[in-house]
Amino acid sequence: MIKNTYTNLERTLTIAGLILIVIGFIANIFSAWTNSRFIAYDLGNLSYYLCYLVILGGGFIIGYILTKKTPDHKRRNRLFSGVFYAALAMSLYCLLDLTRVGIQNLFGDFDFPIGKLIFQGMPIFAIIATLIIACISQLKTKRLGSNLLPKIALISSFIIYQLYYFISGIILYNSSTDTGPMWLTIGSFIITPLTIAIVSFLSLNNIKGLFDRIFYSTFIATLSYTFIIVLWDFRTDASYEATNIFYIIVTLIMLILTGFLIWRAHKAIKD
Repeated sequence: MIKNTYTNLERTLTIAGLILIVIGFIANIFSAWTNSRFIAYDLGNLSYYLCYLVILGGGFIIGYILTKKTPDHKRRNRLFSGVFYAALAMSLYCLLDLTRVGIQNLFGDFDFPIGKLIFQGMPIFAIIATLIIACISQLKTKRLGSNLLPKIALISSFIIYQLYYFISGIILYNSSTDTGPMWLTIGSFIITPLTIAIVSFLSLNNIKGLFDRIFYSTFIATLSYTFIIVLWDFRTDASYEATNIFYIIVTLIMLILTGFLIWRAHKAIKD
């Protein structure tokens, strides 16, 4: 059995992840309730309005259950694996959905009902991909947390997804004639998940292994951008002015809580 030298850090990330999952569930249920008229019209829309419940909940269950069969089956490790796989499922979902959009931009929209099935079924595809990675990891090693494949999948999907939006944001800014206030533009580039990952990486300087340091930094950044994504389910006014105000509020909340999480993670490594 390999001794885990990052117990305190993983405990911190587990607590943050569990809180995030609960918030995600509440946000999704709230979104489904406020849009119940669309769900009543077509029950197929339920998968769209409850997508984060499927992704976060499904990912957590995969990690929690599969860890049960490993030599180190303590409840704390199972909870951490559940939170980790929930984050992995979200990261894979974002990447798969980005791929769907890219294919549609190149070849046009898919005809009904294929297009609708792909769009609404993307959370299920993400869970299937997460399960496949977990099963391969389980077959390759008896210790789920020590296998590199799930961690590499999280890091790779995060980097690809975030680099795409960072680069496309720069291209859009250079080609746009109405870029808005300079401070808002600069701020939008500074508070990207990539920046959060870099700040996390610098703060976790007591982690000796480079790969572990990258992994935990990516994990923190994934929790951060997942948090701001699920918070958008609480928006009830889609007007331009209300959306801008809501964006500022959720961004400030995310930055405060992320800063606190990074500080706690740094402190956990030192303890």
